Parts: sequence; structure tokens; C-alpha cells
Amino acid sequence: CPRKGAELVGFVNECFASHIGILVYGYFNAMVSAEELRSLGYTFHLDSNRWISHEAPPDGKSIEQDIPVKFVVKEIHECDGMMSLEGTNLSVRLVVEEE
Repeated sequence: CPRKGAELVGFVNECFASHIGILVYGYFNAMVSAEELRSLGYTFHLDSNRWISHEAPPDGKSIEQDIPVKFVVKEIHECDGMMSLEGTNLSVRLVVEEE
């Protein structure tokens, strides 16, 4: 089971102005808040439904559905036997090796 401080990899499955959703191991739901994303230099763009870095291209990055991300577990929430994770220290566009 995931624990606070663990570094995990997942795929973005939702992008909203309030947060991004991440699916970890195809089983756990995680989220990174808009506050955290803004602190990392991202702005939500409603027209494209993604978070875009303030960095100028080509170094600028975007957070959108289906991209792999790495994050650190900040909090673990449990409700009715279901676990969800809250993340921090997000890294985008990392290379995920296929098994």
C-alpha cells in the first residue's frame, strides 16, 4: 500500500481548474490540487482543458490527459474502504519504461 512520502508514478486521467486526477497502478486514485500546480508555475487553460507551464517553449510543459507523472504522496484519505491519495512535488513528462 502507498504511504506518506512515497514517490509514485501514474497517468493523468482528469484535468480540471481545481485539480488533476491521476490513476496509479491502474487502481489508486490520486490528485494534485490547483494550488500545488500554480505553485509549480502552471496555469489552467480552459480552452484546451490542460495545465500549461509558464516556461517558454520548447522547455514549457503541459499537463493533460494520458501523460505519465511522478509525485510524492502528501496525504492518504480513506472513506468506506476506498483509498485516495493527495500528491505534491509533481514531475511531468517523465519516461516510463514498459515491462
